Amino acid sequence: FFYVIDPSSRFDALQTMCMKMTIGPCLNHHHTKELMRMGLVKHGKAPDNVCRWEGCLCRDGIITSIQWEHKHEKDTKVQVFTLMWLPPSLETVIMCRKSIGPTFHTRSLPRALRHMRIEYCQLSGNLDMRGLPHRTEHLLLPHNKFSGVVHLVHLPPTIRRIDLGYNPLKLGRVENSHLPKCLEECLIGSIYEETKIVALDGRRIFEYVYPQECDRKKKK
Repeated sequence: FFYVIDPSSRFDALQTMCMKMTIGPCLNHHHTKELMRMGLVKHGKAPDNVCRWEGCLCRDGIITSIQWEHKHEKDTKVQVFTLMWLPPSLETVIMCRKSIGPTFHTRSLPRALRHMRIEYCQLSGNLDMRGLPHRTEHLLLPHNKFSGVVHLVHLPPTIRRIDLGYNPLKLGRVENSHLPKCLEECLIGSIYEETKIVALDGRRIFEYVYPQECDRKKKK
């Protein structure tokens, strides 16, 4: 007898495992009730089919988008444990007001990623921009706790917008000649930290790269 293993079933198991590790590796055999408590699945829905989870979108059975925000009481109350286990097929990740662990490594982000917006999630530490996925277009991480110095070098050639506003960043270092041509806006730092932007090549910094206090003045 020969057994044929469907490759798609293997991928289903992989993306389900990744999603469960993302929301908490301690999920036990009662995980169905926990998923229901978080608002991710409804009664009678298959808990192991992530394409049926609230806020998740799939294409041909492959998860491509997560949108977990908490703006209203009816929104999912899922708590995100880590971003290091996000499925590699994700193109869009949107999270708001989630208590995510502080570890944030750009090299561990999904390689298919195009759009990411994570705000009010208490992400902290240094932010290494060099490991961003090659096709990233929008990286929006405002209202977190990233600190220190951020280097705008080796950015994806497709990136259009970067928002690091309302993070206690002290310094942003820019190399004008290496900024992607399609970059339209880059906002860095906090109005409370007096973030400075320095050009490594000694040239005048492009007007679309500016600290948070400039953004506040524009809105007045």
